[in-house]
Amino acid sequence: MNGPCRHVRVPRTFTTYHARAYPGGVKLIQVLALVSCLGFLRALALVTIAPAVPSWTAFGKTGTATAYVDIRLKPGTLPINASFAVETVPAVGAFRISASRLTLSRAGTARLVVVSSGAPRVEVRLREITSGGQQLSAELNFHGPLAMAPSVNSVSNTTPFQLGISGGVPPYTITTIPSGILAISPDGTAAALGTRPGSVVLTVTDAKRKTARAEVMVRLPFKPSLNGADWLIRSTVAILRPTNLTHSPGWFLDFPVLGSGRSVGYVTQARPFSYLEGSALEARFSIATEGPVVFDHYTEAINTSDFPAHVRFLLQNGPISWDMNGRWWSNPIAVKLEPGSFTLRVPLDPSQWSNVSGQKGDFDASTRAGFTRVLANTSELGFTFGGGFFFGHGVRVSGGKARFILTGFDVIP
Repeated sequence: MNGPCRHVRVPRTFTTYHARAYPGGVKLIQVLALVSCLGFLRALALVTIAPAVPSWTAFGKTGTATAYVDIRLKPGTLPINASFAVETVPAVGAFRISASRLTLSRAGTARLVVVSSGAPRVEVRLREITSGGQQLSAELNFHGPLAMAPSVNSVSNTTPFQLGISGGVPPYTITTIPSGILAISPDGTAAALGTRPGSVVLTVTDAKRKTARAEVMVRLPFKPSLNGADWLIRSTVAILRPTNLTHSPGWFLDFPVLGSGRSVGYVTQARPFSYLEGSALEARFSIATEGPVVFDHYTEAINTSDFPAHVRFLLQNGPISWDMNGRWWSNPIAVKLEPGSFTLRVPLDPSQWSNVSGQKGDFDASTRAGFTRVLANTSELGFTFGGGFFFGHGVRVSGGKARFILTGFDVIP
């Protein structure tokens, strides 16, 4: 060494700044080598390393992604032909790099090429081997298409579930339509709030404004209502609502008279995105009559059964389900229509229910699966009025008047 330092051992100090690539830009690694001699500081060199494009790199249709690392050396007093060993973290993986050694002999730029065939992250490190000690690194990130695949497509409790976000460029923004049904957590999970059910569309947007969507059904236990406004009466010619009782919860309906062209068939309440969880259904009701009333169930050429008119439970997975296993009637348990007070209680056991074809829920694997499916998605629940052949084809009266009065309806735990 020439000048006043030629007989002085020079302590070298190196300050290393590690670079990271972020969606908003890249923080360059700067390695500053300084020499301290007789109180004077002199810059030896300034080296920067960074991804050539300060962003994440997407996998293409071939399943690979290519990224570049640029190394720049400004004029200084580093030895000519400064050499660097090229290392990666991880050392091996689903990627390849264009060189294992790099030499910089003048100011300018050298470029390394990294091709990933599946590795999501590769850190490129340069270790100076000419004068020793300098460490430089840059991080490359690779991503596939933005996607979201929740770990469930239907939830019936408030247990968190994974949103399954992959690919894309973080940070992610997640929105839900409608709001107020799911709570989204920063850790990539979601949970039902338990306040109301519904179908929720989730949208994730990444830093590049790419989007992905998924839909999750949030279901709540079916809670029967005693408010007549929540019920529908499907008669032969019209859809009506029961009349609420004046001084207590519950409602009533008056049976149409024979010759009016009307009858009462289905009386149900809808609860979309609900499920039944319990051991039995129980309804409490009374039937009041005036005069020598006869309950006539609607008959057809193929329905000449003299079985008396009855009321029984109905549960189904839609307003009118034509799926053979989508509608279920309590069978054989039902209540004959006649004056008095009654309790209709039916276990939620497949052997106590029959489908559109008259098959019991435990008839075979298909009926058992169908009954279980409707319990898990009971969107409509209530009563049907009919005879012994068609359970819901309607009832009307002759010889007087009759009123059906509901005072209780519960799902028994």
